[in-house]
Amino acid sequence: MTARSVYALAFPSLSFGLTGVGYNTSDGHLVRSTVDDKNISGQRKHQQVSQHTMEYGAISALFGVASVCNNASIVIPTSEDTAEGPLGTAISGQPTELALLVGAAKAGVPDPRPLYHRIQEIPFSSDRKRMEVRARPVGGAHSCAAFTLAARRQLTSPRKTSVAVVDGSLYFVKGMPETVIGECVTYTAADGSATNLTEKGRTRALSQSRRMAASGLRVLAMAYGPTLDDLTFAGLVGMEDPPREGVIEAVQQLRRGGVSVLMLTGDSKDTALAIARRCSIIGGNGESFDDSTIDISSDDFHPSSHNPMDDLEFGAGLALSGEQLDAIRPENLTDSIMGVRVFYRVAPRHKLALVRALQRHGDIVAMTGDGVNDATALKAADIGIAMGRGGTDVAKEAADVVLADDNFTTITKAVAEGKGIFFNIRNFLAFQLSTSFAALSIESVATLFGLPSPLNAMQILWINIIMDGPPAQSLGVEPVDERILSARPRKASDPILTRALLFRAITSAALIMFLTLKVFFK
Repeated sequence: MTARSVYALAFPSLSFGLTGVGYNTSDGHLVRSTVDDKNISGQRKHQQVSQHTMEYGAISALFGVASVCNNASIVIPTSEDTAEGPLGTAISGQPTELALLVGAAKAGVPDPRPLYHRIQEIPFSSDRKRMEVRARPVGGAHSCAAFTLAARRQLTSPRKTSVAVVDGSLYFVKGMPETVIGECVTYTAADGSATNLTEKGRTRALSQSRRMAASGLRVLAMAYGPTLDDLTFAGLVGMEDPPREGVIEAVQQLRRGGVSVLMLTGDSKDTALAIARRCSIIGGNGESFDDSTIDISSDDFHPSSHNPMDDLEFGAGLALSGEQLDAIRPENLTDSIMGVRVFYRVAPRHKLALVRALQRHGDIVAMTGDGVNDATALKAADIGIAMGRGGTDVAKEAADVVLADDNFTTITKAVAEGKGIFFNIRNFLAFQLSTSFAALSIESVATLFGLPSPLNAMQILWINIIMDGPPAQSLGVEPVDERILSARPRKASDPILTRALLFRAITSAALIMFLTLKVFFK
């Protein structure tokens, strides 16, 4: 995951971006551009943001919050021999928090955590969708001017329900933009001071959040303040989590094979739909969503509306939120989710409810997950699939299958292998039954009519050992035709011995019996 886009309400006409990919802190920097700042060819001109530019005060506050409200760590060792991570960097923590730390380093904002003593932490949860940290400066001085001014000011929120603190401590908050921005009363100005956050400014920030999300970015809002009732909006950070290599082709192959691929995510609707289109989870088979040409800072870009009537054109019939799932009665959930492929802003309880609803519909459900919160859904699914590298021990214990390489393509190969094995088992049974029926029928007919036995004991043993064994084993490992692999999955209740298979075995046995008796009595 990589931090890509940054937004500060103090500079609404500026577009900030982060270059570089991965967790290498030296590979990239923070750049800015304006709508009118274009070269002769019409392309945007980018300028690097440094400590000497006017935007650095607001940017330092934004990434200061992202760093303090963070449990990840990035250590650049002095010797490459001690490196554990890529490019000589030792890393630990969640990908989202690592991306924020790397983004802060690229922006030239030093990690302020050594300057603070953490007093309290309320961790991120799927229900609250935010993380809060209360910390005070160890030496009495804050890491940036914005934090210093915030610690000095009086409580400005109209909801004066909390007592202002006097130890210089601040609350640092990161989380879902809709929640965080809604609780902010001010925003960080260019000089680091707090300016009143009007409804127009709040709408502008939410609109920018949706623009980022519509381009497939995972967006987090940052805020800080002396109390949770007096928060200052610091800005937005959009992070890119591109699909792994081969995922798009794997999803397309699964859909061609009749497998329904659903996406359950805690991201916003715009982010979820953009990623789903890019991965071909929604849209026609073979159709991919290319958002590389989208300019999220352009005034001509209009994100999807949250008006229900307008959403009909932006996948409302393909997406449901966790809040909407809560409003559906359990007995109606199975029918209500038919045709829906994207579920956004979901909690662990929603995942479990969806698994059980699909099972009531008669579907065989395979659930993938890697976190502790996924354990209940993994356990309830017919096939629980955990990630071997990035998955938690709880998820691995609850799952039936563990992907050693964390590669979604492996699931596609497993599905194809399962279809091939089942098809070859039927071929094996058809061959074995036809020869066994033929031998039994030959002896039965000879005994019934008082004729001499066409087969003696040695011949019967020869048939069972030499003529049946090797050919049957060859049929069991025979490469399967592509048409079989792309066929729709069978129902779990379908028997191995079908009428068509028995008819084929009986007709083959009758032909063998007729020819054998004809040769014997000729």
